[in-house]
Amino acid sequence: MNNAPKRTPRSIQRFLQLGAVLLFILTSGCGTVRMAYDNSDWILVRYADSYLDLDNEQRQLLRTGMRQRLADHRQYELRHLVDYLDAVAVAIRDGLTAARLNELMECGQALYETTVVNTIPVVTPVLVSLRPGQINHLADRMDEENREYREKYLQDSLEERLAGRADRVVDAVESWTGNLDAGQRQLVAHLSRGWPDVSGDWYAYRVDRQQKFLSLLRQRATLDDVDRFLTEWWLGRAPLDPTLDAKTQRLVDGVQTMVLAVDQGMTREQRRRVLKRVEGLRDDLAALLPKKAPRTARLSPHGLAGLEAPYPGPACAG
Repeated sequence: MNNAPKRTPRSIQRFLQLGAVLLFILTSGCGTVRMAYDNSDWILVRYADSYLDLDNEQRQLLRTGMRQRLADHRQYELRHLVDYLDAVAVAIRDGLTAARLNELMECGQALYETTVVNTIPVVTPVLVSLRPGQINHLADRMDEENREYREKYLQDSLEERLAGRADRVVDAVESWTGNLDAGQRQLVAHLSRGWPDVSGDWYAYRVDRQQKFLSLLRQRATLDDVDRFLTEWWLGRAPLDPTLDAKTQRLVDGVQTMVLAVDQGMTREQRRRVLKRVEGLRDDLAALLPKKAPRTARLSPHGLAGLEAPYPGPACAG
């Protein structure tokens, strides 16, 4: 029986979207990690500006808030990310088990939720200040991205979509392990083709949430209204169609099965490559920790109580 904790598609979607800057930081070379992290506030402001067409006052408000958010993250949350990468490295070194993978996924979800909860209050004052023209600009950007999504994921036949996804999954695995042999590539492609296709369901869900969000902004929502909506959306607490929920859980289960299969079949050199990359990321981020960062207790991802920091987060046991 698969005992993986249930994750809704909203959480997965927002993890991918909001994690873009973090992924850029984590996949940078050792010479650029510090620059990427130290400038992530500027990167995020530029990203937001492209969607919201901010004026100077709004831009300064967001920049000030993001600078403080980055300082808080470095002081109170970065240690948890370093500890998490320690735990990932141990699991890769020893070989994954289903139980350990479940634990790491749950801890990663808790890290994500901590980051989101502590970031929403920074962006809500800017969102409630948007003028009608800026909301229309946001709507246009959403329409543009939705059109690109349809062209990329919804125009092909189901067979073509599954084949394209299999190719992307193989490429993603090889970005960590290096070249897979023919048998490994066939296994990854076969397993990924068995995952449910949620592209159409996802599209319907994202358009629905976007339209509700735009309507909320146009109604001159309060800070609390926007905070509540974003929390429900980004943390996966909003009502969801049961069919999409079930499909996505099958997708998560399928990804876990594939990760375990890849881990069990890796050569010594492939495992060395993956471990070297994780340890390198861990060391680069550890070098960014403040010299007097508060040390938090190592807890299992199942319990976060007892962390003495204004912005608590999980610290996975290695």
